[in-house]
Amino acid sequence: MMLKTNSKFFVVKKIKVDFIKPAKLFDNLDIITFYIGNSFTSLNLIQKIEKDGADISKIEVQLVWIDGIKSKPIKIPRNIIDRFKSMEIV
Repeated sequence: MMLKTNSKFFVVKKIKVDFIKPAKLFDNLDIITFYIGNSFTSLNLIQKIEKDGADISKIEVQLVWIDGIKSKPIKIPRNIIDRFKSMEIV
């Protein structure tokens, strides 16, 4: 069970997708992620999906850091926030 091995993780709290143009199966797409900010328990990101250099979608995402054992939001560790700020996300 995931909760026993990974007791802390992100979940998507909010997502807003703006579809601008369609894409087809096997199209080459670029996904660009921007760190927008954070609170104690959440991160805000924007993702742009591009095809041939043109935006085809814009996605606003709010992630919340959860303690899987307690099933509650908890403070995001500083090292994780720093990785998002520098976009060194694994």
